[in-house]
Amino acid sequence: MDGERIEGIVPEIQIVYRNVQGETVANGVYFYTLTVGDFSATRKILIQTISREALEE
Repeated sequence: MDGERIEGIVPEIQIVYRNVQGETVANGVYFYTLTVGDFSATRKILIQTISREALEE
């Protein structure tokens, strides 16, 4: 694959990111913490919307 665009594998993916109040979040860098038992890790995630038109270019 190495940077090649693959057509038709996933027809459409729609993810709606919401905060704990159920509100959709804006584009930006967010931090999240995952805790399982005694393990805890904090990481950052970039959320950016991409228009369908940009994907078709």
